[in-house]
Amino acid sequence: RRPFPSHMLNLLVEIIIAAQGEGRREAMQLLSAVINTQAEGVRRSGGTPSTRLSLNKARKLQKLMFDIHKQQASEGKNKGFSSFFQALVELNVAIFTTLNLGSRNKINFEA
Repeated sequence: RRPFPSHMLNLLVEIIIAAQGEGRREAMQLLSAVINTQAEGVRRSGGTPSTRLSLNKARKLQKLMFDIHKQQASEGKNKGFSSFFQALVELNVAIFTTLNLGSRNKINFEA
């Protein structure tokens, strides 16, 4: 099975940050699916998938999450948080709990 190319993974992060609406949501769903599929494979089989997400891109997603939280929290408690924000939180949790921060400024899946 051929791993998802890291440059495509990092491009998805840029799309999530820059896009709006449906394209943004679809890019996030695809990135989440890749990360969760790879993580499940590691949990079942062991080993270390070669799919890599740069530390810089992971930090950009984390910053986006904090920025959206600040914006939506200031809009009022009664409004709640958007489904996009909730999905972004889940994506960040998946990245930082399933992945092990490795050397060379890459995030590697931990077996």
